[in-house]
Amino acid sequence: MIEYFYCVQSWRISTKTLVFLICWSCSTGFCKTSSSEKKSLPSRSLVLNWKAEPQFGGFYAAQFKNPIQIKEGGSGTPTLIMVQSGVADYGVVSGEEVLLSRDRSGEKNSVVAIFAAYQESPLVLISHEKRNFKSIEDFFKQDGILAVQSGLAFFQFLKKKYGAPKAKVVPYSGGVQFFLANPEYSQQGFLTSEPLLIEKAGKKSKVFLVAEAGFRPYNTVVIVRESFLRSNREEVAQFVQDIRAGWAAYLKDPHPTNAKMGRLNPAMDAETFEKSAKAQVPLIRTTETQTQELGSMTSKRWKELIQTLLDLEILKKPIAPESVFENL
Repeated sequence: MIEYFYCVQSWRISTKTLVFLICWSCSTGFCKTSSSEKKSLPSRSLVLNWKAEPQFGGFYAAQFKNPIQIKEGGSGTPTLIMVQSGVADYGVVSGEEVLLSRDRSGEKNSVVAIFAAYQESPLVLISHEKRNFKSIEDFFKQDGILAVQSGLAFFQFLKKKYGAPKAKVVPYSGGVQFFLANPEYSQQGFLTSEPLLIEKAGKKSKVFLVAEAGFRPYNTVVIVRESFLRSNREEVAQFVQDIRAGWAAYLKDPHPTNAKMGRLNPAMDAETFEKSAKAQVPLIRTTETQTQELGSMTSKRWKELIQTLLDLEILKKPIAPESVFENL
């Protein structure tokens, strides 16, 4: 399952936090060490915000031809802070995190988005097929139970658009066990995960992309420290080219990379790897990428997201769209 890490606290990094991150990274093999040299970081380190799954397939595919060290994440992995502090060169975050970081920290420790694998967010709302929902609006107009992370921006956006839900809102705890047990239960999820688990369990569901309601952040966004980009532009540009080629290869033939990720993440079986990889293609290859390269972003899209978060009072001040991303 894709981990949608979202935090609205200050992004300032304390000495204690930095020491913890460095120790954590080295203890999990993310730092290279030897008895005769000081601890050092790999020159091309990428930290993920979840496990080895198809949402990261292009990054793992890039490893076949390029020296990229990838570190899996987990629930709450602070990828943004790890990049800000220099524990990792590159990290994967959501589009909102890039803006929140800029809003909270300003120019200090700023990061720049350099690649967006998902042009459309995989975030969905899921209902039982028998409920015959026609659109996302039905999740707010019908009775029942709706499991969501109510503090996230997408839900605030939907509430503003459709009004407070008539359904009882409960915390989303991950997985689909409650969905499978209750025909009146609806929930958030990701196109590449929960619907596949529901199908595998023999149940039928209807799935609605939140993006279709107008909330369209980029996702699986690769970031780099702005200072690192300014002083190592050629190196960063090469990194982007390498992961773009990796994504092109993965979209063409995901099987070799799925086998590789399957060894790292045996909790996901081969069939689910295949179905998840297929489900995400429309989110990665879109009408926009037909005229631009894979992973490219636009000022228009960032401007729209900035305005949405300002309207929701999640951002405290306007941000120049051009300051948060670069296409390399």
